[in-house]
Amino acid sequence: MKKLALLVSAALLSGGMASNAIAQQTYVGAKVGTTWIDDGCDQSSPCDDDTYGVGLYLGYDFSDYVALELGYDYLGEFKTNINKGGANYFSEQKLTALSLAPKFSLPLNEKFDLFAKIGGAYMDFGDDNDTVLTGGVGAEYSYTDNFAVRIEYQRFQNMTDYYVKDLDANFLSLGLTYRFGQSAPAVYQEPVVAEPKAVEPEPVKEMEPAPQPVTTTQMISESFNAELFSNNSSTLTPAAADSFKPLLNLLLTYPQAKAEIVGYTDSSGAASYNQKLSEKRAESVADYLISEGVNPQQVTASGKGENNPIASNATAEGRSENRRVEVTIPSFEHTETK
Repeated sequence: MKKLALLVSAALLSGGMASNAIAQQTYVGAKVGTTWIDDGCDQSSPCDDDTYGVGLYLGYDFSDYVALELGYDYLGEFKTNINKGGANYFSEQKLTALSLAPKFSLPLNEKFDLFAKIGGAYMDFGDDNDTVLTGGVGAEYSYTDNFAVRIEYQRFQNMTDYYVKDLDANFLSLGLTYRFGQSAPAVYQEPVVAEPKAVEPEPVKEMEPAPQPVTTTQMISESFNAELFSNNSSTLTPAAADSFKPLLNLLLTYPQAKAEIVGYTDSSGAASYNQKLSEKRAESVADYLISEGVNPQQVTASGKGENNPIASNATAEGRSENRRVEVTIPSFEHTETK
């Protein structure tokens, strides 16, 4: 039985999940919308301070709550005029921005997030350029595991150079986001087994069976981290099948074994939302085991939300450890066969 326990532990600690986890946390997107500038004109004419814009962005989710986004925005072509030293300067140029900003999200449920971001941007307006502060707010709705739509307002603050002074740019946009590596778990198919041919048994001499030794196992307890689930979701990732394989084999081999599955989250977000998410993740693990042939009587699923942390919620590493699913198999008796 010790060999079986070691096999379960080795499978849970084996590598192979790192590259898949990176892909799951990466996303790209495109957006389009209306743009306008403030303080670009000292006179009413000639002045054209609103138009349309488009943008692209690339992001990486460090957690359900923190990401980093790189963006490139074409904010349109504007006509500006300023009075400098008693002379009027007129300009008609294209305005672009390259930005890098942390993005902070607040999940309201498994589908809908509110977010805000603040960072820096390099602005280019013809011969003028400047590095400025940029910030934005918005909302995002994930209508599948891979695709989401977002509405966002972003502002670029106080661009100043020779021909512009304290120019502010605004971008109100609608965007489409694609997340990599969020495919749904494979659908289990019942294997087709050919019926064996009937063979007439040969008469055998009855022998008194030797008594088989009865062995009592030690309790087995393992913890699975949240990378087995899609981002901010209770859906198991494709990597989950390999991670749960030793546990599945144990339950199929020993029908008397029971698995107690408990989900946990970190302390970020609302406690009620965390409680529901922990329950759904535990139920997803139980449903997967049952779909693979485990008797429903062998598994129980429950969630404890943000309770019983195993690390500090004050750090990103601690919160990552607290987002987990724990599986406990109480000790049970079985007969060893030789």
